Amino acid sequence: MMPLPAGQEARVLPFRRRQRPVRVRRRSLLRRLVRPVTQALLLVGVPVLAGAWLFASPTFALAEVRVAPTAHVPALWVQEALAPLLGCNLPRLPLAEVEARLGANPWIAAVTISKRLPAALTVEIEEKRPVALLRRGHDLAYLDGQARVIGPFDPERGPVDLLLVSTLPGAERALPAVLPFVAGLARERPALAARLSEIEVLGDGDYRLFSPALPCPLLLREESASARLADLDRWLPELVRRYPGLAGVDLRFTDRLILTPGETPATGAPPVPTEKRSSRHAQA
Repeated sequence: MMPLPAGQEARVLPFRRRQRPVRVRRRSLLRRLVRPVTQALLLVGVPVLAGAWLFASPTFALAEVRVAPTAHVPALWVQEALAPLLGCNLPRLPLAEVEARLGANPWIAAVTISKRLPAALTVEIEEKRPVALLRRGHDLAYLDGQARVIGPFDPERGPVDLLLVSTLPGAERALPAVLPFVAGLARERPALAARLSEIEVLGDGDYRLFSPALPCPLLLREESASARLADLDRWLPELVRRYPGLAGVDLRFTDRLILTPGETPATGAPPVPTEKRSSRHAQA
């Protein structure tokens, strides 16, 4: 370092950089849109392409129907009922159409349907539970809880110890009311209802009851059954003593009791109903 001359002080000169304008690099609009457009295409296009492949590929054509075995609905029947749907695209197959085809079988109460990709359909069937037997001439048929016919009686695959229901000609329209009547009887007279073997529907709310608990068939009217059965409790011992071998007791009328003798008179004439006034009205 060289010494400064006497009388001079050292000065520090400020460092100055050369001022240059700042250059801003701008990307083109096209390059700025490439990334979001690509993302949008991936988010939308891929599912669309996958859906198009799913709904059009023969890989997903229905090829198999799997059925859980039941007592009264054969697996073969289910497969034949759904045979027209084979080859249909499974993801697009409406389950309502499957249920409608299976609903033609009266034994089916409910059905659970599941799609098993790529090409199978599983069917689980809940069968109706028979609650009674309907006698029509020499034929027997199962009845469901609404007194609707399910199918023919089959002692090998179905229950046999059921209440027997019969009807007079022309009284079939009154069948839906018979089971609610029996249910009411079970609440008020459980012992009688438990041993009820047959009930005949006569129409207009009238029924004929058969039971080992009764000495003879009993005619009742639904609206007065409870009160008239209470009357029978009081009269029955005396009726059995006075009229052995009764063929029937008619309690449908509130002011009289009609008895049908069971023994045929010596003349060979058929039994003639005997009309007796109710004790309550006789005293009046």
